Amino acid sequence: MGKGFWLGLLVAGGGVWWFTRTVASGLGVHDPAGPCLGDLLAVVGAAAVAGYMLLVEDLQRAQGTGRVVAWTYSTAAAATWLFLPLLPSAGGLLPQAPLAWLSVLGMAALPQLVGHTTLNWCLRHFSAGVVGAATLLEPVFAAALAWPVFHEPITPARAAAGLVVLAGVWLAISSPRRA
Repeated sequence: MGKGFWLGLLVAGGGVWWFTRTVASGLGVHDPAGPCLGDLLAVVGAAAVAGYMLLVEDLQRAQGTGRVVAWTYSTAAAATWLFLPLLPSAGGLLPQAPLAWLSVLGMAALPQLVGHTTLNWCLRHFSAGVVGAATLLEPVFAAALAWPVFHEPITPARAAAGLVVLAGVWLAISSPRRA
């Protein structure tokens, strides 16, 4: 990846930071653990996803999306169930009502099966860097959907931050690749 890619990521990352700060301050969110813990966990999660994308990029082309996600999702589910007893409130983590189970299935079907499988499919056609850069658009598109669905307004500060994210991602994915 060339300098334009990294500059684009820097711009988009700054835009995401501004966008999420604008959203949090606009909602009056207060995190008793401090904002740094959530930020740290987000960075760790992003690093894990980046590592995953780099690891499976070649597998996608060789094995296909279906096989890769079948192994990935099965392994993730098994690991989750293995660590469940280690949590202090393991008994309270399982849904008790049928409607709650329906919510869990809905979250598994849309974000996981559709969203993450689409990201995996994209790795067959684009580099991990391009796919990773495109994921920075998620908060911007989520806010755009929240406006008509939940009547959550987009403030001028959020709109400006969203434009910075869009510009940064465009710069990252449109910059010439280094040989």
